[in-house]
Amino acid sequence: MEFRVLGPVEASADGRPVDLGHPKQRAVAAVLLCELGRPLPAEQLIDRVWGEHPPGSVRNVLYGYIGGLRTALRSGGAEDVRLGRRSGGYLLEADPGRVDLHRFQRLVAGARAARHDGADVVAPLRDALALWRGDALTGMAGAWAEGTRVRLAEERLAARLELYDAELRLGRHREVLSWLRALTDEHPLDERAVRQLMTALYRCERQAEALDAYEATRGRLAEELGVNPGPELRSLHERILRNDAALDAPAPPPRPTGPSGSPRPPRRPGRGRAHRARAGASGAARRTAARRGRVPWPGRGTHPAGRPVATGDRPRDRPRRGSGARARAR
Repeated sequence: MEFRVLGPVEASADGRPVDLGHPKQRAVAAVLLCELGRPLPAEQLIDRVWGEHPPGSVRNVLYGYIGGLRTALRSGGAEDVRLGRRSGGYLLEADPGRVDLHRFQRLVAGARAARHDGADVVAPLRDALALWRGDALTGMAGAWAEGTRVRLAEERLAARLELYDAELRLGRHREVLSWLRALTDEHPLDERAVRQLMTALYRCERQAEALDAYEATRGRLAEELGVNPGPELRSLHERILRNDAALDAPAPPPRPTGPSGSPRPPRRPGRGRAHRARAGASGAARRTAARRGRVPWPGRGTHPAGRPVATGDRPRDRPRRGSGARARAR
């Protein structure tokens, strides 16, 4: 089974949705999934699901929800997913890779470790962000759900910022420009996002737009928070004003090398798959014409036997038989 909390709380088995019950029962599942592998006392589970106003028979209701979730797990064939009770409370045990939240966090942690090793971080960060289907715990209400939603949104934002930093380091400013516009629209006061947008605009030869983005952010910070831009944002603004060459896009990666270590020569034009297909078709046409006894020769005539002939030797260029005698008779 697969479980999802980065969006609506859902489960599926072999691509089929598994019904986790009505909203409160799904909320119990969401709490247990977020705390995967850790026992939760009944009191803490009740507080997270019902908040300060639980029903009078809330423990009986909770027991009923636990039973309903066990039935749902059995219907999904999740033999390696166990919902049990320990001395410390209720515990959901499963492979963390089955839960999108824990898969997201594992991919982001792996990308951060890879960066220190100089390895690729773009692919794992993209995979991590692709797991999101909207706001986490969509449809859940209550203080715990709201606090968890805010915390996970911050983790998502941090992953997006790390991804765009990595993309900019690779010189992909044009590819991420639209994403950075959307990000700064969502988080207009995030100075790191604004710096990324300004850098991408500058590298796209839109210096005026980069300066406008700075001025807009400076005005918002002053109006909404009563503060000035931070030192990194101010420094970037000054560097753009003086056209600092260090802001230019990095050089493209080196071309792949051949077996000897020297750069591979560029492919000759017209030598690709399409060219070979055209050449094959042309050769087939010439062979067919040869079998029929007529082979075309550019700039020359066509000999019935298939050999080239000079233009003057073509039948239409030679006098017709008997034409000279008739002319003399006239």
